[in-house]
Amino acid sequence: MSNTRVPMSVWVYGFFKQDEFYWFSIDPSEDEVSEEELQKRRLIDDEGDDENYDYENYFLRHGQGPRPVKVEIPKIIEPILVTSGMYKSACAALDRFIYAFGGTDPYKVPLHPEPYIQCLDTTNVRQGFKRCMEMNMGRRDAQVADLDGKIYIFGGGAELGTAIAEVFDPLSTRVEKVEGYKDYWKLVGVDRGSKRILFIPYTSYKEDTEYETGPMVFYDTKTNRWNHETHPKLGHEIPWLLYGCCARVVVGTTIYWFSQPDLEIYAYDFVNKKFYFSGMLSDLPGCPDDWRVAFPLLFHMNEGYFCMVWVLSYLYDLNHKQIHCTKLHISKCTTHDWLSVYVMDTDTYLIAGGDFKMMGAVPVYVSFGSLMLLLIVMFGMRT
Repeated sequence: MSNTRVPMSVWVYGFFKQDEFYWFSIDPSEDEVSEEELQKRRLIDDEGDDENYDYENYFLRHGQGPRPVKVEIPKIIEPILVTSGMYKSACAALDRFIYAFGGTDPYKVPLHPEPYIQCLDTTNVRQGFKRCMEMNMGRRDAQVADLDGKIYIFGGGAELGTAIAEVFDPLSTRVEKVEGYKDYWKLVGVDRGSKRILFIPYTSYKEDTEYETGPMVFYDTKTNRWNHETHPKLGHEIPWLLYGCCARVVVGTTIYWFSQPDLEIYAYDFVNKKFYFSGMLSDLPGCPDDWRVAFPLLFHMNEGYFCMVWVLSYLYDLNHKQIHCTKLHISKCTTHDWLSVYVMDTDTYLIAGGDFKMMGAVPVYVSFGSLMLLLIVMFGMRT
């Protein structure tokens, strides 16, 4: 299957009423930015030297770009699909298909994780999700990552200590086990060039020494081996990267993440072991007092372009009436450890019908192998 990935849409999902699961499809297509305009921004960011640079003015304009930021008039959005029984499912997409792994019934105590894998063809949503296979164990709140036409599933077992990972291949009729995973490893992203999946071990804030070495764990899908590395510069950022952030994505050899407390973008090149950071993203829609950016999710669209899906939340209220999609252009400055960030525009969607509890979002890509995958999954699927 071709590795070419063309962005198509982002599917946002969450609770609406009781066990009803609402799915929305939004288009994160970015506005075109000329190379001349990007070069102008690079010259602005690269000017000066470390000793005499005007840091205050840099951060005042950083994240704004040389042109006005466009904030769209809110659009009313209707759910494209309503499902049930998907509480605490983990979702990932391969080509045009969205797969949901495990889940549980929120009204049964204790929560019993299900082993089912369900599949949705996003080009034929009327059929809804269909069960296509079972995992080797039930899971809820699992961690999933897609790579080379397969989806890797980590954690989410009924009890801590049941650290059995699995790999799901839609072209096969089996779900194979992956040995060596530890249930306290947090999935960070995928290094697609080296075919590796990245994790950071986490325990608790009290064990500060755990973070000083900045441990990282890589699962090499070519050799099926786990490799451990130390990244001392990453150590002090691990609590924010793991606990204070769900908006993170790996592009090439760099982890990008959005820091909620200070509304900044950070980046870490895990090959060159180098940090980058932006100033405050002042062009996000203003947050009134006692409001905060909640459930941010960061996705890479194509060269330099990202989108972040998020909601505004009042204190710790989980009911939301709007979904926001902010388009960003991010590049590394050549002479400083900074990120040049355009906040290009933010689309705001009003949810028809009332409050919505956002649970996650899945980017759906299309590759040249879509047709082959479609035929095999359709013939192998059973209800």
